[in-house]
Amino acid sequence: MKTLTILLALALAGPALADPAFPKDPRNAELLLYAIDIPLTPDTVARAALTEQHAARIATDFKRPRYPRVRAIGALGVIGTDSARRLIETLAVTDDDEQVRVQAVISLARIWGHDDREVVGGFLVDRLGDATPAVSDAIFGELERLYGGE
Repeated sequence: MKTLTILLALALAGPALADPAFPKDPRNAELLLYAIDIPLTPDTVARAALTEQHAARIATDFKRPRYPRVRAIGALGVIGTDSARRLIETLAVTDDDEQVRVQAVISLARIWGHDDREVVGGFLVDRLGDATPAVSDAIFGELERLYGGE
C-alpha cells in the first residue's frame, strides 16, 4: 500500500515539479528522491526545496531503500558544497551498500573531477585496493572519463 501511495504521489507531482509555477514545498524533496523520471538538476533540486541537510539525512539513513539513498547522493553532488563532497567521499569508503558506494564514486568524479582532477583521481585510485567488482568498474569508468583524452 505504501508503494502504491508513493507511486500515485509521484504520478501527480512529477509534471508539477517541471512546472516553473509549481510552489516550493519541502514535501516535494521526498518525492524528488523517489522519482524515477525527474532528473536531478539544480533547477529540480531548488524547486523541490531539497536542502543539503535533507539529502544528507536520506543518504545516510540505512533503513531507507537503496534508490532514494542513491538519488540523495546524486542530489548532494548537484548541491555541490564542500560538506556535500566530504559526505560523498565518506560514503564512497564506508557505506555497506555497494550501489551507494558506486553512486558516491560517480558523483564525486563527475561533479568535482574536472576541477580537482588530481585529488579526485588519487582518491579513486586509493579505493581500488578494497573495492568490490562493481565499485572497481565504476572507478575505472570514471578514471577513463577524467583521463581518457590524454
